[in-house]
Amino acid sequence: MVILCWGYCTSLNAASCVGLNFTISSTLVVACKDSCTAQITLNGAPTGGSGNYSYLWSSGQTTLFAQNLCAGTVTLTITDVGNACDTVVSFIVTEPTAVTGNIISVPACNGQCNGSVLLVAYGGGGGPGSPYDYTFYGPLVTDSVLGTIDSLQTISGLCPGNYSVLLTDPLGCQGTATGVVTEATPLVPTITLSTNASCPSVCDGLTNSTASGSIPPYSFSWDDPAMQTTANATALCGTVAGITYTLTVTDSLGCTATDAVAIQEPEPITLTFSTTDPTCGGTCDGSAIITNIAGGTSPYTYSWSSGQTSSTVINALCPGTGSVTITDARDCDTTINFTLAQAPELEGDIVPFSDCDAAGNLTATATVSPTSGTSPYTYSWDDPALQSTQTAIGLTIGQTYNVIVLDASGCRLDASTTIPIVLCELVIPNTFSPNDDGFNDTWIIENLINYTAAKLKVYNRWGDIVFTSTGYNKPWKGKSAGANLPAAVYYYVLEVPETKKNYAGQVTIVR
Repeated sequence: MVILCWGYCTSLNAASCVGLNFTISSTLVVACKDSCTAQITLNGAPTGGSGNYSYLWSSGQTTLFAQNLCAGTVTLTITDVGNACDTVVSFIVTEPTAVTGNIISVPACNGQCNGSVLLVAYGGGGGPGSPYDYTFYGPLVTDSVLGTIDSLQTISGLCPGNYSVLLTDPLGCQGTATGVVTEATPLVPTITLSTNASCPSVCDGLTNSTASGSIPPYSFSWDDPAMQTTANATALCGTVAGITYTLTVTDSLGCTATDAVAIQEPEPITLTFSTTDPTCGGTCDGSAIITNIAGGTSPYTYSWSSGQTSSTVINALCPGTGSVTITDARDCDTTINFTLAQAPELEGDIVPFSDCDAAGNLTATATVSPTSGTSPYTYSWDDPALQSTQTAIGLTIGQTYNVIVLDASGCRLDASTTIPIVLCELVIPNTFSPNDDGFNDTWIIENLINYTAAKLKVYNRWGDIVFTSTGYNKPWKGKSAGANLPAAVYYYVLEVPETKKNYAGQVTIVR
């Protein structure tokens, strides 16, 4: 910088005072608050004067440069000895603000070393963003961190106690700050009320809780399946022995404390139960009985699926499913489902029988044979003789007969059958002698009497009909229109609808 001469003349001849020209190099800011590190240097002797100069700084220094200057006004007096003229120059030395800071503490949880502090530095010779060194001192801790001006630095995991920090700015200027990490009062959660579950497997238990101490506000967390987060927990399940639920309370510091409660439920209702299936298929004589009840709280009430409500026994049950609900004095209930099996119906086979013996006599019977149920069996037929045996005899072909069978349990089988019509084989003679000698006087066609729909026609050799008959209750005696026919060969045609057979042939009358 160029400084022009200014000042006042001390010689008697003021006209001899001339201006001086000179430059200086300077550091006009001290490094730290209250330090003396400024310096000012003249860059060589002034020009424009006599060339003979002396120097006097306000700090007392007499050379071309002054150092270790403190903040304030510094003056330099340059004396031009040859001209007896003084030139006075003033300089202002400034200083930064003091390095200082704050410690903002967060209390530790009671009995723990989890407090923390927030450190912030101010002042010093660094500008925004300049690095500052923090050296932290306190119980059981010495720590250094690197931060910047006006930024928060956090140190955690601190026990309660007094702490200080030495702050150093980029120029080495230092300052201190102090703070106290306090200890929070104990956090105390209290479960003030608990209500057990009202019934087995009913989740309606509840709890009420509060918290005190430390620093509110508090948050609550239960370890139930729903992870409830209120002071009061609801819809809690229980067991007879009890389910333990833990409450965790967290304060504003993050400190936690727990309390626990057990939720119980009443003894479940248990019972001994038996059923009797219906005895026969299609009957409703089954039963169910509660033989013993335990658990719950007496007295008990009963509600059967059939609608009955006043007894431990129910009768006249049909096959299928049913249930009974037992309710105790707490209004707790349990339901038992049961199934009555469908008893097999009494079944059997009925076999009709008819036969034609060699003499053309018919035999007709029916036999019923049970295939289920329990012996012995009884039988009741509806034939005229009201037979009571397994096989009914002497029956009529073509007739339908009914039988009732009862087994030892009283189960009933109703069966019926129709006696089939037996088609006896016809024996047609080819000759007879109607001469009233008592031997072979009629044309006997064996077994034709059994076929009432049979149609018989007899022709003479000229094709004239000499005899007709439907059925054959009256055998032919060799007559036509009441008169004996002569011995000759005759021709017959026989239609038997029952057998779907037709017969034709010759028959000879011998006299």
